[in-house]
Amino acid sequence: MQRVCFFDLLPVELVHILFNYFLAHEILSSFSDVSDYVSAALPSYCEYLLDLKSIDNGQLKLIFQRIRPEKVVSLTLSRGNDGSHLPVYLLSLFRLEQFIQLRLIILIDIEYELIEPIFDDLQNLPQVCSLSFDIEKIRHRYGTLNVDFPRKLNQLKLFLSRVLPQIIPRLNCIHLNNSSALESISLPRLHHLKLKKYSPHQLERIFQQVPKLRSVDVSLQIDKPFSQVILSLSRLNR
Repeated sequence: MQRVCFFDLLPVELVHILFNYFLAHEILSSFSDVSDYVSAALPSYCEYLLDLKSIDNGQLKLIFQRIRPEKVVSLTLSRGNDGSHLPVYLLSLFRLEQFIQLRLIILIDIEYELIEPIFDDLQNLPQVCSLSFDIEKIRHRYGTLNVDFPRKLNQLKLFLSRVLPQIIPRLNCIHLNNSSALESISLPRLHHLKLKKYSPHQLERIFQQVPKLRSVDVSLQIDKPFSQVILSLSRLNR
């Protein structure tokens, strides 16, 4: 009996809509051998969400052989669940600037040595509009392993204070733990802001730079009434 694949009856546009519900490694490992028709739809798909923290080691070779950086719109760089250095491996195969359609980047438990190359390349990726980065995770996970790390961390913060003003103004979504750079940079496109460890006074200075802000998620250190600061944001809905 001839084998029938019902995916072959769908227009390629609907196949691509189906792909939108899966991460890149799920698409490449699950759909590559379904049929010749579906396999032919993979190269023309341009909305891959590449999440390293979700990839099993058994899938690595397949994924990194088949993924095309120019087709990736969302990238989560993170050490594997087993502690493997997946960001180092990925960035040994591709430069971040090859992800020319990248719109969202999330950095989790990134090795100290990768931060400067990543942010240098981010300056050359104008499509990026969302950034999530917690520098405290670097301090927590790697600081106790190197007595020289406090000095290196200060150097890294100085570097970020120079490069973030080149990146942040074009973003519409920011998730940072604590960055004084936000207090003095105009953020004309910012709609969504998530922060940690901020005082109302610091947040008030940031609010002066964000005319289009819609939502705020922040851990506040409150020592006086804060309602007046919030009420000053007429566009805020969350």
